[in-house]
Amino acid sequence: MNIQNLRADIVPGFEGLTNLKAKHRDVERRKKESDDRVFQLTQEKIASGNVNLTASENVQRVINNQDVSIDNDLDSLLRKETANNNALADASHLLSRQIADETRKAGRKICDDVKPQHDAIRIALNEALAAAYSANSKYWNLRKSLIDSGAGLHGICLNAPEFLGVPSQRTSGLAEYLLAEKKAGYLKRLPKELA
Repeated sequence: MNIQNLRADIVPGFEGLTNLKAKHRDVERRKKESDDRVFQLTQEKIASGNVNLTASENVQRVINNQDVSIDNDLDSLLRKETANNNALADASHLLSRQIADETRKAGRKICDDVKPQHDAIRIALNEALAAAYSANSKYWNLRKSLIDSGAGLHGICLNAPEFLGVPSQRTSGLAEYLLAEKKAGYLKRLPKELA
């Protein structure tokens, strides 16, 4: 597996993830359109002055020789569009959960497939860091010897790599890392300065 271009949605066996994402995008687009239609229908209902009347208001309309107000097309359209809008929102949430589940499964598969490469890279990195720890120890010992002998640091050993930690301290970040990696099996042997 090419570790340069890892993507959970193109893992063999997980083509369905791409389909789920396409369905989700479509549902989101339709939900936005539905939101707009609900808003438009609501505005039309308000503008028409047609609000749901109570039974007594309908009686008064009959007395005044007006038609009884029953659900008109606008009301049924609004109810239908609202129901559709709610269903689209539910579908979007469901698809989001399915996408998250499938992405996790694909991610696990990618990690399982890449683990041998990961282990080889990790071991190589740890071997290089162990060599750096040994070299850093020698450098610090030279620096310490020059200072302790009174010779001083005249143009040499001026830029100590402090980010690697002081090698004589087993609690430095690098020392703790190397000890943990040895314990985890990702380092064959500790540097002699740390052993």
